[in-house]
Amino acid sequence: MPNVEIQNNFFRFTCNPDNGALSLSSKRIGLPSIQNASLRIQIIKDGVKHNLICDSWNPYQLMKTITNSIHGKLQQLEFSVFIENLSQIVRLTFALSEDLPIFLWNVILENQSSSSVFVNFIEMLTVGGSTTESGSKIIRSNETMKPNYSFHCNGWQSWSHTATYREDQVQNHTRLRFFQDVMVQNPGTPVFRQKGRFSGDFFGVLADRNSRTAFLFGFLSQKQQFGSVEANLNQPTKIRLWANGDRTLLVPGKNLSTDWAIMFPFYFDQPDPLTIFYEAVCRENDILPSGNIPAGWCSWYHFYQNINEEKILRNLNAINELKDEMPLSLVQIDDGYQKEIGDWFTFRKGFPNGVAPIANQISQSGHTPGLWMAPFILHPDSDFAIDHPEMILRKKSGRTVNAGFVWNVFTQALDLTVPGAIDHVKEMIETAVVKWGFPYLKLDFLYAGGLKGHRFDNTQTRAQVLRKAMTEIRKSAGDETFILACGAPLGSVLGLVQANRIGADVSGSWLPQFHGISRFFKNEPHMPSAKNAIQNILTRAEQHNRWWINDPDCLLVRPEIDLTIDEIKSLASVIAVTGGSLLVSDDLPKLPADRRKIIDVLLPLIGKRANVMDWLDTETPHNIRLDLHNDIGDWNILARFNWKDEPREIYLSLPDFCLPQLSYWVYSFWDNTIQLLNAGDPINLSVVPAHGVALLALRPVLSDIQYLGSNLHISMGLELTQMEKTSKGLELNFDLPRKANGDIYLKLNKSPEKVILNNAELPFEEVLNLVYKIPIAFEGHATLIIQ
Repeated sequence: MPNVEIQNNFFRFTCNPDNGALSLSSKRIGLPSIQNASLRIQIIKDGVKHNLICDSWNPYQLMKTITNSIHGKLQQLEFSVFIENLSQIVRLTFALSEDLPIFLWNVILENQSSSSVFVNFIEMLTVGGSTTESGSKIIRSNETMKPNYSFHCNGWQSWSHTATYREDQVQNHTRLRFFQDVMVQNPGTPVFRQKGRFSGDFFGVLADRNSRTAFLFGFLSQKQQFGSVEANLNQPTKIRLWANGDRTLLVPGKNLSTDWAIMFPFYFDQPDPLTIFYEAVCRENDILPSGNIPAGWCSWYHFYQNINEEKILRNLNAINELKDEMPLSLVQIDDGYQKEIGDWFTFRKGFPNGVAPIANQISQSGHTPGLWMAPFILHPDSDFAIDHPEMILRKKSGRTVNAGFVWNVFTQALDLTVPGAIDHVKEMIETAVVKWGFPYLKLDFLYAGGLKGHRFDNTQTRAQVLRKAMTEIRKSAGDETFILACGAPLGSVLGLVQANRIGADVSGSWLPQFHGISRFFKNEPHMPSAKNAIQNILTRAEQHNRWWINDPDCLLVRPEIDLTIDEIKSLASVIAVTGGSLLVSDDLPKLPADRRKIIDVLLPLIGKRANVMDWLDTETPHNIRLDLHNDIGDWNILARFNWKDEPREIYLSLPDFCLPQLSYWVYSFWDNTIQLLNAGDPINLSVVPAHGVALLALRPVLSDIQYLGSNLHISMGLELTQMEKTSKGLELNFDLPRKANGDIYLKLNKSPEKVILNNAELPFEEVLNLVYKIPIAFEGHATLIIQ
């Protein structure tokens, strides 16, 4: 059969059914292409492994169709292939959108035989590698230029390390194996510990840092299977993308379909380069806007499991007393109220009346009560685990599946396919929301619902089991209940939760520790620590306000923790600038005023999504840009982090942030200083502390009067809502939903005679030529007049 092709304004897709080769060439100058990639399905029938469609397809039906879809009008090639000796039908669909530069494809396997088969995997794409006879490779636009490859590895679940690696690096994996691997590593995704070999989940990005081009390979959803991607950057470069079959049983007459796979090349120095992918995922998963971004208090990181009713109410009282300066809306009770993990309807002695009366008091005070639950994981000593052994996920041998070492014990997981298991989970959720009165739920350790095991119903993939459970949770909670997912495989909660944790737990130390010991744990990539939390806050920043509200975990500011003040400022800056939720987790009645001020200046939340500029250039990004606008004008927030263990002098180049080399006013938030940057010059940051940050507001120099920034609010500008010349003089209106005090900086055309705030005259200081620093303090609203 001759080659068959479809094309649009962006791509030409060609396939050769005689050898099963696929090619995708870009029509945009400079972008890479795929040549002679292959597919493969592996099944087990009668105890023997069989590889399907890995060479000639010999289709009995080929159709070219045009169909309307949520991704625009699609040109499609549809092949039907009958594997006669195994009585299996494979249906392949390849699609190009007429409107978008994306290529989509999926696979359906139908068992037409009289006996069941097991599905190991569905390999959606293999390109490149050592088999050069087929001519399979990734073609760069300029083959004379040596590539400088890196690969972006997205982790399986919330806590899984997400980073970009160069070809000479080794991917970060836990050394704690059965203690932690099961929690953070998809069992269908291989772990490589050699240079240049990487793996990830859901999607991955191959980048050439010399040509500044990249290729995304991934899936639009994880409703049917968990998807994995592998990259071997050792010559010749190889990419493999597959859907995990999980050895799922496919009975006669039934079929198994993959989620849509997606790939496309792009220029990664352009602003927001993965917009097309993120928006396609939103459409595929019916993701709607998530509503208000939470700001509140959580009990966990000060009290851990040592909580009681008195401690919760004491902090509620502190929140009420401090509301004029630190307006927090959410009060979330974390782990420690329940008798044991799994025993959600009985309470510890610190909660003699349960949690419903506390929820009522929180609501009566005008705040939102929140509750932590872990619906799929079990403590082996819980009454539920002892009383319901039939509901515990087990291996084929009958031994319980290890759900990870948590609470100083190897935990267990629910088998969500056992009759009654989902009903038990629904009862938990309905009780918390309806009977106890919690409209906000933090659901943790959700990966436990998708672990590898011998299930009661083995006709469902792990992804299908977990997705079904999360769908039932959403129905039970109701659309109005705010759900924060945590420890969750990303695809399993898309469109079902308002917020999702996107990184490891934070802690009061920079590096991971276990019972105060850091030596053996400091390089663990998934364990709780400020460093590990920040990693994924940065590498998953662009999911915020697209797939969900990003939950970066809590901000800790108390003096007693092991974080330096510069590390606390870095944590506060990255949380604020990336726009996600803000939960503080100190004992508020004991928190000193200077540490509370760090929280105060973050409120109200900026809430906007930032651009991480160097996400494909380095393992831990250090350049963030956030563009802000209000009626006063436009400005850019730049965050430059120093992840080294010693202070550094840094020269910040504006092209690294895709900014023109103009003259700028540069305000430094944490230093409270202003400087004039001449066109073409880099910004000299003379000392950025170890693990510290320079947080800057840049405004192009204008000839007229300019507002240059302040330390009233971390946005360095959103606090000012109006500035105009009136008969009284230059009038500036400030609005914040709290008490505020700090300095503002103004560029004027002449020296002021008087500065008046709410009818009181203020001092002012000229810090540069016609640049004035003015200290102000107000509550809610203030009018500043300069005469």
